Amino acid sequence: TSFIELKFKDFIFDGYENLSGQISKESPIILPKVLDFISGDKVALIVMDGMSLFDFEVLSRKFDNIKYEYECIYALVPTTTAISRQSLLSGKYSRQLEKPFSLDREEREFMNAAKELGYSGKQIKYLRGYKLEISPLLKFISIIINDIDDMAHGQKQGRIGMYNDVGLLADSNNLQNLIKKLNNKGFKVYLTSDHGNTLCIGVGSLRSSGVEVETKSKRMVVLKDFADENDIIKNNTFLYPGYYLDKSYKYFICNANKSFDNKNEEVMTHGGISIEEVIVPFIKVKAVQ
Repeated sequence: TSFIELKFKDFIFDGYENLSGQISKESPIILPKVLDFISGDKVALIVMDGMSLFDFEVLSRKFDNIKYEYECIYALVPTTTAISRQSLLSGKYSRQLEKPFSLDREEREFMNAAKELGYSGKQIKYLRGYKLEISPLLKFISIIINDIDDMAHGQKQGRIGMYNDVGLLADSNNLQNLIKKLNNKGFKVYLTSDHGNTLCIGVGSLRSSGVEVETKSKRMVVLKDFADENDIIKNNTFLYPGYYLDKSYKYFICNANKSFDNKNEEVMTHGGISIEEVIVPFIKVKAVQ
């Protein structure tokens, strides 16, 4: 599929920056538009961190009694959790965030965004995990599930390993039971992801080379203007224009199927601009039987 990825890279450099101005009735187009798109009712947004289209296809095979609409939307580039998930839950683009490279203020950003959409403080909650106590006062909640991202970063068996591990997650019925619980409590349920994941081969660990983003993703590096690129960066990355990002930094993204992991190590990771990393599911639950 390398020829497809080359065309997608062309789009990222000439088209992706215009997504913020596009509107669709079917989906929010890009992650910062999600909160505004779903607001207005009693809403639950489930964020499966790191879930790719591939992962959702595996999960959804066990959605026998859950009817849904399936759309796709764009993540934020670089496709790291701090940048993309925080943009999703704040309704802001990265350059508008106080701390775009850290999740320290993610909950606060979500609470503030929900209040701006008209919900009161008692109606809003930022939650994690499957087993939740949900107050009848709540009307706008986000729920973070880290299972798939944890699987990807700990994966030793590549794509086959992800297929098997996500299959086991589907078999557990944890996600299905959460969706059913929320539906029974009167929530409109949406399911999405902050970024996907892709199979890469390590080119070698990146030594300190300036101001770098601390992240489990090793597909990108962020440098201050004064920092020099070392040889491993020059030989294995390209300079990303920084659409929606703070222009006082330089953003280097690894070439296709490469990452700053141990040399020749096969890993599942994210942070780059492959289709698997950038295009994520956006699911609207229609009915639960």
